[in-house]
Parts: sequence; C-alpha cells; structure tokens
Amino acid sequence: MKKWFYRLLLSYLPIFLVIVFVVIFISFLAMKDFSQKEAETANRLFLSYVKQTIEHSLKDIDNTVIKSILTDKSITQFFYPTSDMNRYVVNSQAAEKIQSLIGTNPMIHSIYFVRLSDHAVMSRNALMPVEEFGDREFIIKLLQDKDVPQNWSVLRSYYEFFDQKSSSVVTLVRKVPLQSGSDGFVVVNVGIDLIEKSLDDIYKSNTDLIHVVDKDGKLLFGTDVRNTEVQHTPTEEKGLPGIKSDYTGWEFRSGIGSNIVYNVFSVFSYIWIVFMLIAVCSGAVWIVLITRRNYKPIERIMGHIQRYSLQKSVELIGEKANDEFNFISSALDKLIEQSNEVRKQHEETQHYRRKYVFYELLHDADFNSEEWGTQMRALGLPEYAEQWSLAVFEMDQYAAFNERYPSKDQHLLKFVLGSVIKEIADQHHLVVWTEWISGHHLVALYQWTSKNDIRAAELCENVRKWVEQNLDFTVTVGVGNAAFQINDIQQSYEEASEALKYKSSLGGNRVIELEQVWARSPGSETSKHVQIIRSLTQSFRLGEEDWLMKMNKLFDDLGSEIYTRDDIVSLMNYMMFHIFREISDFPLDIKEIWTKDALPRLNDLLSQFETSDDLRAGCLNIFSDALHRIDGQRDHRDNRQLIQDVKDYVEHHFNDPDLSLAHLGDVFQISSKYVSQLFKEAFGEKFSDYLTKIRVENAKTWLAETDMPVQDIALKAGYVHTFSFIRVFKKMVGMTPGDYRKEFRQQFNS
Repeated sequence: MKKWFYRLLLSYLPIFLVIVFVVIFISFLAMKDFSQKEAETANRLFLSYVKQTIEHSLKDIDNTVIKSILTDKSITQFFYPTSDMNRYVVNSQAAEKIQSLIGTNPMIHSIYFVRLSDHAVMSRNALMPVEEFGDREFIIKLLQDKDVPQNWSVLRSYYEFFDQKSSSVVTLVRKVPLQSGSDGFVVVNVGIDLIEKSLDDIYKSNTDLIHVVDKDGKLLFGTDVRNTEVQHTPTEEKGLPGIKSDYTGWEFRSGIGSNIVYNVFSVFSYIWIVFMLIAVCSGAVWIVLITRRNYKPIERIMGHIQRYSLQKSVELIGEKANDEFNFISSALDKLIEQSNEVRKQHEETQHYRRKYVFYELLHDADFNSEEWGTQMRALGLPEYAEQWSLAVFEMDQYAAFNERYPSKDQHLLKFVLGSVIKEIADQHHLVVWTEWISGHHLVALYQWTSKNDIRAAELCENVRKWVEQNLDFTVTVGVGNAAFQINDIQQSYEEASEALKYKSSLGGNRVIELEQVWARSPGSETSKHVQIIRSLTQSFRLGEEDWLMKMNKLFDDLGSEIYTRDDIVSLMNYMMFHIFREISDFPLDIKEIWTKDALPRLNDLLSQFETSDDLRAGCLNIFSDALHRIDGQRDHRDNRQLIQDVKDYVEHHFNDPDLSLAHLGDVFQISSKYVSQLFKEAFGEKFSDYLTKIRVENAKTWLAETDMPVQDIALKAGYVHTFSFIRVFKKMVGMTPGDYRKEFRQQFNS
C-alpha cells in the first residue's frame, strides 16, 4: 500500500508546488509597486495620527499641571506653609490634589511634589524625606542641575518605595514657582504601558507593527500582532518609514497593515487574473488525468470490498451503500466511538471507586489486610505501609475565594493544591492519596512504605509555605497522630478534624497538631468569661461608652488561651441571649433594631467566621452600628436630655437614703409617675432596680478595696438599716457582703 501512497504523493506534489509558485510569482509582480506606494502613504498618515494623539495627551497633562500650580490653593499651601496652618490638613489636601490630577488622564502613572524648604516629598501614598523616597536619584539630579528640563524626559525606571517593582515612565518636571523654581518641583510620570494601552484600539485596526523610540534611541514600546519578537528588533533593520515629533523628540515607525493588503488585492489587473485562472485550470486537468491512471489498481481492490460491503452496509449505516469508502468510514467511526465510551466508563468508575473507598476508610469501614490489599491493587496504590498519617487541608477565607474566582479557575487552583501535596511527598519518597471531601476541605493520607524520618507535620508545613508564597490564598492544616494499623486511620482523621476546630483561636495559615493543642488548651472552661459578658450586656443596654473596652477585654481573654470553634460559638450565643434579655423591656422600635437587624447579622457572622480576630471585628462593627441606631432612636425622643440629667443625678446621689421617684420629681419639677415611665423607656428597667444595681456595684468595690465595716458601707451606699443592705446584696450577688469580701480576698491572694 505504501508504494501506491508514494506514487500518488509524488504525482500530486509537483503539481501543487508548480501552481502555488506561479500564483505567488504573478501576484508578487502585480502588487509589488502598487502596494509599496500605498503602504508608505497609509503609514505616514497613520503615524501622524498616532503622534498627534500622544502629543495632545501629553500637552493636556502639561497644561493641567501648570494651571494647578498657578491656581490651586492646596498646592500653594503645601509649598508655602505658614505657622498657623494645620500641617496634617495641608498634607491631606495635597495628597487629594495629587490623586485628582492622576485621575484627569489615564496615561498618568504617578505624581509627586518636592518641597525644597525641608526636602520633603509628597506622593498620593505618603509624605517622606527625599532620602527615603524611591525616586531620590532623579530628585537629587534635579537639585544638582541648575536648568530643569523644559520637556519630557527619556525613558527611565520609577518606583516610589524601595521594595516596589519599578515601572517604565517618561517624566515632566515643572518648577514652583514656574519661573524660578526656588520652592520646589511638581514631577509627573507617564507610564509607557499606559500610553501603549491607550493606542490599542488604534493600531490593532490599522497596522500590524509600530515602534516608538525616545530621543536617545531607546525603545519605548513596539507592537506586532503577527510576531511579538518584532518588538525587540531595531526598526532600522526593517527599513520602515518614520516621523519625528518636535514636541517630545520621539520617533514613530510603522509597518504594513492588514487594511492596506486588502486594498492591494482588490485592484488586481484583469490580465493577471486570467493568467492565474489558466494556470489553475491546467493544474486541475493534469490532476484528473494522473488520478485516473493511478487509481486503476486500487479500483480493482475496492471492487472486492464493495461486493462484501453490500451485505453489511445496511447493518452499519442504515441503508445500502453506493460508496465503498462509506462502509470503511462508518465501520471505523463505530469502532472508535465504542472504544472511547469504554475508556470513559472505566475512568469514571475508577474515580467514583476511589472516592467510595476513601470515604469508607475515614468513617466506618473495617478492613482486614487481604481486603486492603485487594482495594489498593485495584486503585494502583501500595498494598503495604509501615505507618499512615492523615492531614486535613482547609482553604482559608473560602467565601472570599468563591467571590474572587470563577468556577473554572477554582477547579484549577484546587488541582494545583493537590498536585503540590503529591509533588512534595514524592520529593521525600512517600506516597500520598488525596481526595476533596467538601468544597474547601482536602484530605491527604500519607503512606510510609519504607523507613523515613520525615513527619507529616513537616510535609504539611512545606505545602503551607508553598501555597502562601505562590498562590493568592492560604491553607490551614490539621494533622492527626500516626496510625500503625489500617483501622487506626479513621482515628487519625478524627484527630486531624478536631485539630482544625482550634483554628478559631490560633488563627489561619498554620499547621495544627492535636497533641500540641491539647497541651495548651484549657478545655471548655468558658465559665470564667460569664461575668464580663454580663457586665458588657449591661453597658450595652445603658448605652455606656465602656462597652467597647469590655468587648475588647473579652476577646483578649479568649485570645490568651486556646478554645475550639464550638466553645467560642457557645460563648457568643450566651452573650446574645443576655443582650436580648436586657433589652426585652425596651420600646418596640428600639428592640427591633436588635431582633431584626443586629441579631441576624450576628448569626451570619457566627456561621462564617474563621478566626477570633474575624469574630472580634465583626462583633465590634455590628454592636457599634446597633448602638448608634439605638442612640438615634433615643435622640428622636423629646426627653433625651432630661433622661440623661436624671441618670447623672442618680449616679451622683445614689448614697442619699431619701432618693426616690418622688424626690426626683421634686428636683426636676415633674411627676414621679412620669419619671418612672422615662426610666422604663430609656433603660428598659425600673428606677428601683437601676438604683439598687448602682448601690450594690459601689458596695462591692468598697468591700474589695477597703476594710470598712459592713454597717458603714451600708450607710455609705444609701441604706439606713444594715439588714436591708445585706438582704438586697445577697439577692443581687448570691452571697452576703462578708462572704463576698472573704471570697474576693482569697482569690486575690491565690
């Protein structure tokens, strides 16, 4: 068959080559002179348009800067500060002006001011001395040169901070004041990439090649949609036409565009078209003659195939075949289709089988050695291992990850994570089996098939560092203890999952080993935080400013020890319950601020937070917003100031035994019933309960910090009879004043 193949090939190939050569040669002769002239004319027009576009933008930037120097108050105040000015306000306004100037033109990369009086540099990001500014070499050169350049600089590199990646820019410097420059400079940097981006729509529709070089011959940018390597080729080697800008000193060069080629082909001479048609027809006749001669031996073979296919064609293609090639093509298509279906079914079965065996291994399967070996052989994994270790990888900030990346990119990044885990295990000659068990949880089963001193936690730390350095997300890893029996793998998985629960206290982007956590964890002893929660909820109800301090203290105490996520959620639910109970007597409009807005937001926060820092920030935001709205509701009431005055009076005269609703009514010239109503609406509790609470809280302080007798403390707290004080104190605190003093001092001494 190869003999016939080569005969046919050598018959057709010379014909093809001759026809193509003739067509190319004729076309070249026809279009050479015309296309060259048209291309030069079109390119000159195009380059003039590009030059004018860039010059117009740069001149517009220059005019805007000059106008701002002459007229803008914030620039004047920055360069000529006086002693009565607020430097912070002046600097802030200058930074805002820089930001607004940058926004006037998309080509502007950055702007900064240089003040000569104190050698300070103001950019949109910071105010700093010249010595600490990333572009200090350029500034020093300006200070050393007496004549500041009046036009745009040559191509240079710019960076604002020393650890920042440099950008290619051209720079315009304007003196302040414009004539002498005795007080400073305004420096404008235009990004080369921004200029090129602004020209995308122009050159993509007109030309395939454009080069722009500055007055020193440095390539500013070059574009060629056909071959990106042309950007690095000197334009002189191509002999391209060019024009030079008198304003910038830049030289613009361009090549032939696709629209010109279209115009060239549209004006072919009829004579040349006739010649090409004759050549094509001659080639076609030649091909027909050669094909008929060379096909005769094959025709006899195909005759035998045709006679056999008459019986099978209906079965394969559904009707009687008139062409033997249809028979062969149909048979091959069916064979390939069946092969692909079998392979696809096998891959899907293997994938689901791996997931099923992995799930059984982690939960409730009981494998013996024989069953384990059978399963591993079927999955292509090692049958024997000296030990196993299991790690659970959790993607941090998964909600933000879902918002940042589309579904396709998410699958790609998850694949990268699994590949990194396997690659690092391969480097240490270990086998690892990975499976995703949820959207953001990947379980890795490490298998030690031979003696190896590397620990699973070390492998996971290497993975964590790689992800942090190379990807836009981080992972937290829980690691279980090593399993030396197959059925101990389930326990290792449970330990790894338990370790991840401490992520809320320890923070993300780390490797957590359960044994190390247990050594530091106090267990579920959250009861010691109950007192500060009660005090926090009371301050929140009364609208006192110290609620913020108490909230931070609560989270500081939680951060000093290690708790599971469940412990922290339980504590937050306890706080929410107490707040709801504290505000239960508030007016409906104030109570709905908590029940319909703050409480649902807190529930969402508890279901989504990852670390205690996330929870702290969310709680502070929700509580501040709720308290602001509650204060707003209180401010809308006409008696807001009166209520505050009554509250202040009670806090300063609580030790007066005669303090009562009637006494307050006499002091403020209102009825006692109205005072009671105001207290109920403003603070959600009765006046008597509020007064008792203040007296008891002060009594607790005196009992703890002084040695005064209980009788004196009772009188000082506003109680004439000591037994009444003891009865109220025990009801509020749960113990007598003497017992409270004794217990406090025992705790203090211990």
